[in-house]
Amino acid sequence: MSKKTVFKEDDNMKKNVIGLVVILVLSFSLGKYFFKSDVKVEYLSENSNPEYQSDLKIVGDKVYFKDFKSAIGKGKFINENTYVFLGLDLKDNLSKFILNFDNYTVSKEKINGKISSDSEVVFVKEDDFLVIGEGIVRYTADKVDVIAKDVSFKGEKLYKLSDNDVKIMYYNSEKGSIYTYHIPKKLHKRISYDISDETLERFYEDFNLSDVGGYIFISENGEEKSISIIGSDSSKIYGDHIIAENPIWIKNTEKAAYLYPYSPLGNNHNYKIGVFNIPKRKIDYINYSDEEIVYPYIWSSMDGDIIYFVGEKNANKFKVSSLIKYDMSDKVKTRYDRGYTFDISKDSVYIDKIDGNMAIFYSSGTEGYNCDFINTKMGSEMRVEKIETIASDKLLATSKGFIVNADNAISYYNGESTKVVYRVTGTLDDISIQGDNLSIIEEISEGIQIVFLKIN
Repeated sequence: MSKKTVFKEDDNMKKNVIGLVVILVLSFSLGKYFFKSDVKVEYLSENSNPEYQSDLKIVGDKVYFKDFKSAIGKGKFINENTYVFLGLDLKDNLSKFILNFDNYTVSKEKINGKISSDSEVVFVKEDDFLVIGEGIVRYTADKVDVIAKDVSFKGEKLYKLSDNDVKIMYYNSEKGSIYTYHIPKKLHKRISYDISDETLERFYEDFNLSDVGGYIFISENGEEKSISIIGSDSSKIYGDHIIAENPIWIKNTEKAAYLYPYSPLGNNHNYKIGVFNIPKRKIDYINYSDEEIVYPYIWSSMDGDIIYFVGEKNANKFKVSSLIKYDMSDKVKTRYDRGYTFDISKDSVYIDKIDGNMAIFYSSGTEGYNCDFINTKMGSEMRVEKIETIASDKLLATSKGFIVNADNAISYYNGESTKVVYRVTGTLDDISIQGDNLSIIEEISEGIQIVFLKIN
């Protein structure tokens, strides 16, 4: 099958991508270079290698930095103009690197100890970060604290971060229990809830920490599927074995949504969508039409709407008649007529919505995915067909639109147009968004490069 061009590059792209594209090339062997640097390197610590020399180059809107061998975990924008990450320098010293985009200086501080290359790194601030490897260790300016020595169960590391990086839920293998750790407050809490080995084996499927970290729901898959909701600090049980399937957290709220199975029309299996208000311990249902069959997966948008499909089920296929957006604040449904048909599977479709724009990716079988963009405020829409290589982590929401990574092109959609902002020429390792700052880690022939784009 031949590839199709999904997005066309806009000649005026630079007017929509603000000023700074930063490419950091991480390589062990440096050959000759072409530009002279007039940017200094500042050291944060006396532990820094005094022989360390900068190879920082600024050419137009690009900044090249070559004095790295590898990066560990993900970096973070501590503020709008400061990016921090861990890595190995050219002498294999474990170091913390700070990029300052105000004056284009780079600082390096040597970190004592060893950190495995597959560790996850969570920066709280510039001099305070956690490393999650075999265990969880916190590094601050004056000390190192071991949060947990071992977070593995039967050889698999079990932990989850809340979306706002405030809490970690993890398994403490020494004590045989699930714990939470409040990062800003430095508080540990043991979850006093009876959890079986079978449930632990499904940790990543069945344990879900709310986006702000206040609650945990645990799915149980017995003869009748159910969820229990408990407080992540108090272990207080707010909901015990509620009959439910495929639950989700409603973003930026203290509510969970789920599917309640029932059979209103003889043997015709259907679902009601339940919304559980956790502090009030109250359940409301948002759809009552027995004639409308609900697709067995639901989504919560960035602004807390619930999004779901209704249509007809035929064997393992689902034919959509409408996509429905339910506004949680004013309890109003908005219906968008659609004609999708796809498999009944969690991986067949995924949705996100932000600032009035909705992006729907739905499987078109072996052909790949179709992409449907809807401006929910203006009523306009745009459909892109046959994106060949796409996965759920390739759709990223910015404050005003979406970043889409497909077919070696990273594109930005703002509700009115789509523009290619970067073309991948090597092997893409990671892509992430923090606010409007897009970072791309890519392996190229010279080494590894990190590219920063500021999306307007």
